[in-house]
Amino acid sequence: MTHPFYTEQQLSVKALCKLKTIYTQIGCNVDVADKRRKHAWVEAIVIHQSSQIQAIAQAELEQYIEEQAAAIAPEEFNSDRITLTTREITFYDHEVLAGEEVVAEIHYDHNNFETQRWVVYISGKEFRRGHTFAKAFGIVCHHHTFNTLPKHQSEVQPTQTSNAVLAQISVAADEFGLELLDDGIYNGDVKLGEVGYNNGSWWVVRSASLHQENIPCDSVKEAVWSLCMCRNKPRELRTSPPVLIAELLDKPFDEVTPCEWRILQDYDFSLVA
Repeated sequence: MTHPFYTEQQLSVKALCKLKTIYTQIGCNVDVADKRRKHAWVEAIVIHQSSQIQAIAQAELEQYIEEQAAAIAPEEFNSDRITLTTREITFYDHEVLAGEEVVAEIHYDHNNFETQRWVVYISGKEFRRGHTFAKAFGIVCHHHTFNTLPKHQSEVQPTQTSNAVLAQISVAADEFGLELLDDGIYNGDVKLGEVGYNNGSWWVVRSASLHQENIPCDSVKEAVWSLCMCRNKPRELRTSPPVLIAELLDKPFDEVTPCEWRILQDYDFSLVA
């Protein structure tokens, strides 16, 4: 503060013209209820000074916290680290990246008894939880900044003939309530399609697709997720678009993956009101 601080007692003994001068000098912008009364001017000045003191105290507190954090971990803290970004696999599954490197995963826990549903996973193991996606992402950013984030081991990219391919497809199918059989992925007795991996990329073929060709996907989860669009009967799909379709329509144009484009292309909106 570059001006004196006045107590209410000091202000109460000053003349009305002096109070008006002080009001102007300190840059007070609090409305004066009754400009004819000294008490109204005193009250406005006191309120203004109180707010200024609170702002200064808050700034000093934040500075103190920053200094303590730097003192506790001066070597570990590095403000020049790469800014983290996220890549959406599905609405409920995300990867956290530092540049091109995946450093963590964030998934939504659908169990009803869970309160902190957004879970941070490192190398397939639960690391922390948050009430919201933003909270979970903030946890990753904090630990990444202070070099306390464990090293993330990304999903092993298997060869086409490796049993790891079937294992990963089976795990992903179980997560979405589907079943992997010898000739594809099923929902009950209905075959939804096939998921595979070759030449370093995942792909999916939907049984209901008009094109019957491999659609490239970023991960096995995205491939299996696309088959979830076929869970309902065709008539139900035509008359009541799933929530996932609405989510795809709301995504920015440049964020829609080839797999998601094909889902929208195959979707029949002609009978939707």
